[in-house]
Amino acid sequence: MVASMRIAIVVPEFPPNIIGGGGIVYEALSRRLQVRHAVRVFTADDPSRSWFHPRSTSRFAQELDVLRYPLLPIFRNESSLRTVLPPNPRAGWDLWQDLRKWAPDVAHVHGIGYTFVDFVSLSLRRLGVPYLLTDHGLPASFIDRSSFVRKGYRTYHDLVLKRTVLGAGRVTAVSSQEAELCARTFATDVLTIPNGVTPLPFDQGTASVDSIDIPDRPYLAAAGRIVPHKGFDILLEALLSNPGLPPCFIAGDWRVSDYGRALHERAGTRLRFVGPLSRQNLNSLFTHAAAVVVPSRSEPFGLVGFEALSANVRVVATRTGGLFDFANEQTPVLLVDPGNHQELADAIIRTLAMGPISNSEQTACEAMLMRLNWSDITASYEEQLILLIQK
Repeated sequence: MVASMRIAIVVPEFPPNIIGGGGIVYEALSRRLQVRHAVRVFTADDPSRSWFHPRSTSRFAQELDVLRYPLLPIFRNESSLRTVLPPNPRAGWDLWQDLRKWAPDVAHVHGIGYTFVDFVSLSLRRLGVPYLLTDHGLPASFIDRSSFVRKGYRTYHDLVLKRTVLGAGRVTAVSSQEAELCARTFATDVLTIPNGVTPLPFDQGTASVDSIDIPDRPYLAAAGRIVPHKGFDILLEALLSNPGLPPCFIAGDWRVSDYGRALHERAGTRLRFVGPLSRQNLNSLFTHAAAVVVPSRSEPFGLVGFEALSANVRVVATRTGGLFDFANEQTPVLLVDPGNHQELADAIIRTLAMGPISNSEQTACEAMLMRLNWSDITASYEEQLILLIQK
């Protein structure tokens, strides 16, 4: 067994500049790998887009060396392209030199469909550095776009994306459904390694954002990027067609996309958008809710549902992602088919009638979350990285 490795962690975003749950996962994994190995994080720097700015280096939380590479300053108003673009020419050259000089033994590359990640993967192949690629969700935003965009994506898929995936020494995915989809799309073997779950930090108080106080029960809660595949429009249809259901408070920035702004305009009092929340306030939002709803059309893993369970709250979710793999009859989770607003409404009604989580349900939740502890997840990834070096 390799005693210690130099591991390059390659990610499209890293705290504190994150737009989704991926950043939490990348940080948790990097910290744990660093216990036994030399780790550097190579990440896109979307907020610092420019044509010529060089990369910046920082020590995150006084522990992790993080190298941030500014992306090209194009399509600034296109929210679906945040963290997706390639590095600018100066940053790209810095990235190549940084990888060459540091000479990692192996790399763990996260994310499929990010041009920054593809650029780093190409560099790793040129340098002869083996890499493990983890699929956190295949690109989907192009599906509803113009024929020009769809054709452009197919070209990118065939010329670039396939080489990133097939050039990996090993490919993993964060749920069985995602693994099956990735294997079918790229005709390759994919191993399922789920995400670990970091429980939300405890907070006794109630959340308050922009003078909106979270009310006493009953209310529903939800969280996530306000994008079509998260299915918040389906949740709105469920609430509009069933006036007896309580309103739902959603944590997330609705202003950054046409979808979010249109949803906000239709929502009335049925959906209340409280904006981005800290993890402490998100815990407060969930803890005081009657239930947390995860109405996604597709979900590679679905961290929100697991975080809600860690806060001892009932969950209504679709049969996608990690909850589909791990929830069972003993856990306080009701699963419904994606896209069916009436089935979603019926499940919410049944969930509200169940009341607070029982002691046996809490025990079942704890058992499920124990299977998703970061120590075991990190050990699984570490095993795959060692195998790549030993090939």
